[in-house]
Amino acid sequence: MTKRLTVVLGLLCIISITGASCAKPTTTTQAPTSAATSIATSAVAAATSSQPATAPSPAPLAKTQSPLPPTPPLPPYPTIQTTTTASPDLKFIPDSGVRIDNASNPAARVNKDGSISLLYQDLTDHRTKVARSAEGMGFPPGSEANPHHFRAMALPDGTYRSYIWEPRAGGLVSETSRDGVSFSPDAGVRYALQPDDKGQMGVYDLFVDRSGGVVLLYIGDMFGLNNIRRAYSKDNGWTFTFDRGNILGDATFGGGGRSFVDQKAIVLSDGRIRLFTMKAGTLFSFISADDGRTFSQENFQLRPQDFKEQRLVSLHDPQPVRLPDGRYRIYVTGIVDDGRPAGQSDRNAKQVIVSATTER
Repeated sequence: MTKRLTVVLGLLCIISITGASCAKPTTTTQAPTSAATSIATSAVAAATSSQPATAPSPAPLAKTQSPLPPTPPLPPYPTIQTTTTASPDLKFIPDSGVRIDNASNPAARVNKDGSISLLYQDLTDHRTKVARSAEGMGFPPGSEANPHHFRAMALPDGTYRSYIWEPRAGGLVSETSRDGVSFSPDAGVRYALQPDDKGQMGVYDLFVDRSGGVVLLYIGDMFGLNNIRRAYSKDNGWTFTFDRGNILGDATFGGGGRSFVDQKAIVLSDGRIRLFTMKAGTLFSFISADDGRTFSQENFQLRPQDFKEQRLVSLHDPQPVRLPDGRYRIYVTGIVDDGRPAGQSDRNAKQVIVSATTER
């Protein structure tokens, strides 16, 4: 069982920027510890498909988390402050059933009428789709959607912007909309990668802080340290300046599946930032009281074995939302235990989107 879990927990879901497919990388020798892999953007409206007319390119680089060769054992947690008591809004209980079968890479938003729209990769035809549900539990078949536009964020000036990783440009380019529906490509590059990023950007997420600035948290150096870095914009998300690296203190862990990845931030009602991440197939959370400059690890883990009904072996791509009644829900990709002998290829392991909800 340990060998088979090691294989599956080495899965790293490759998110195609075009939303055309979601592949799983080759297996690693990583032991199943606790949490790591995949991303998106923040606020409301759109994300993952078209390229701006000003920067034509081939299919954009997939957002991968690369496996590394075996390395000596490393500390299981970052050397940053850790809270010792669990917050009541972190007591997630797995929901019954699956939200969408044969699907991965969710993105979720709560609509004005309280319904929930869920973006996902349909693994039966490899298309990006969106489905809508009144209560956010039972979703009908979805229709094709532009993932970049779905994930677009609402900016302080009332406009919307989607950010797109463009390898030829060496960073993020963008499209802007006044209504969150019709988008036009912007000229130039919003953020250029730093030398330490080694030309590689993985999962990225953005949110607006209390000062009206836009925070970018992204994975750099995917084939090396593979960890989260921070950049900041003071001009409505138009230009970003590198701020700092090693946000979660995992630079000494050895990279690959040992790092905290799949980061997704949610702004709490009191203005604090909660960041959900994944490491080695388990979800973790971090909290920030200074607009995401520094984070403390919280006393929280959501493990695949917590989803007893669904028989999962790995969790990826956490997408938290705050429900109209004040509770929180996480939509997440789960890789299903298919019962195959340890050591066999896991490239075709089934994936489903499941959820967990807080009691209050």
